[in-house]
Amino acid sequence: MLDEMGLDEAERARVRTPVGLDIGARTPEEIALSIMAELVRAVRLDDVKAPEEIPVAPPVQVIDPICGMTVVVDQETPHVVDADGDHWFCGSGCRDRYLADHPAHAEIG
Repeated sequence: MLDEMGLDEAERARVRTPVGLDIGARTPEEIALSIMAELVRAVRLDDVKAPEEIPVAPPVQVIDPICGMTVVVDQETPHVVDADGDHWFCGSGCRDRYLADHPAHAEIG
């Protein structure tokens, strides 16, 4: 599991199992309590602090020129670049319809 997460050595050193204080927990509720107890101990006794908040930019949203749907732009969002600029679509169907209606030189993204 740790190999799949791509952690560096410092990050791997912070991971340990089982998680939570050893209070003999057996049920899900007791396990949750043991985890919360470990978090409280870390904050109160080990002086663990939350990292500084990193401001997160809101997602870019555009309107699909075919169906009018609001689309969140990410790496997977179908889009086309043509002489009129970038156009993002809710799905490949709207993108394909745009391409059929605008046969000019376009680069599919």
